[in-house]
Amino acid sequence: MKLYALLVLFVCFGCGFHAVSEGNHYANPNDNALELDVEVEPLIMEYGETILIELTITNNTSDTITRGFPDGCTDGFSILTPAGIRVSPEPACFMAPTTVRYKPGEVVVRKFEWRWNDSRISPGNYLVRAGLGKYGAAESSSSVEIELR
Repeated sequence: MKLYALLVLFVCFGCGFHAVSEGNHYANPNDNALELDVEVEPLIMEYGETILIELTITNNTSDTITRGFPDGCTDGFSILTPAGIRVSPEPACFMAPTTVRYKPGEVVVRKFEWRWNDSRISPGNYLVRAGLGKYGAAESSSSVEIELR
């Protein structure tokens, strides 16, 4: 029995979520407990211009939702090809494990900017995805299509 308990502890601590005694809700990142929405302006841009990305994170539950981020990247965004290949940006993370708690009814807004100044990124249609974790990939909003001219 002790070996089983030790194994359970090892597996749980390796998943990136942390236990506390507050009765918080430790949801699976795929449980839709947090609502993630993204807005992007403008949707059409020229080389050298900047888009504004606004990620809204809403806890619609009656519980505190806790998320753990082993690399310190709590939220972010990606510019993707239509095939889902990330072309930008490179994240800047603290590289220190971080835990974020979202209180019941809490709304958190994160704002990002991305400037198209990399000549390796060709004109065309791309997707902007924002969310939790590195590149916004751990939990993501729906993607927004942008056009680079």
